[in-house]
Amino acid sequence: NVYGNVSWTDKPALTTSADGRDVYISFNGPNGGDPWMAVSHDFGATWSQTKVADSTLYYFAYDADVLHDGTVVFAESEIDYSGPGGAPVNQVRHHVFVSRNSGATWEDHVVDTVNVGEPCVAVGCGPDFYIGHDALSADDSGTLVLLYDGATTNLGPQQIFTRRSTDGGRTWGARVALSVAGENATSPAVESRG
Repeated sequence: NVYGNVSWTDKPALTTSADGRDVYISFNGPNGGDPWMAVSHDFGATWSQTKVADSTLYYFAYDADVLHDGTVVFAESEIDYSGPGGAPVNQVRHHVFVSRNSGATWEDHVVDTVNVGEPCVAVGCGPDFYIGHDALSADDSGTLVLLYDGATTNLGPQQIFTRRSTDGGRTWGARVALSVAGENATSPAVESRG
């Protein structure tokens, strides 16, 4: 196990420096949904790992990027599964975890909080299938773009929203809706061309 004593449980995300020497993986576990970071500075030969939040809620890592200045940013959603039968309740918080020192320490910034959207009711589909997705990318100037899904009313249809940061994820601009209100939208993706 390259991660040592902690094994990931769901949806790990990986990003690397441009030369591939610095490798960063976020995952949750081992006994729940707490977010962890695994860091390697030798092309993945050796690893260290750090728990970046201690919570009763569940974190999903979805996307990450390394800026040209070495700043590492992971986009993650935090979900409360305390509803009947383990259903998601309350709100989804969309976070970015940021390291400005090659993974030695991590900042936690809540970018937005949205309502839990409508559940999936298809056979074999969990009620949380549509919720809690993030996508992140940075351009050559270091401007970050975060896309995420969420509802504006409890259990309502979701929209895809975006926010931008020009200071390495410290602060974020206003929420902008990218999808049509009243129609369920989920699982955004984004990639910068420069």
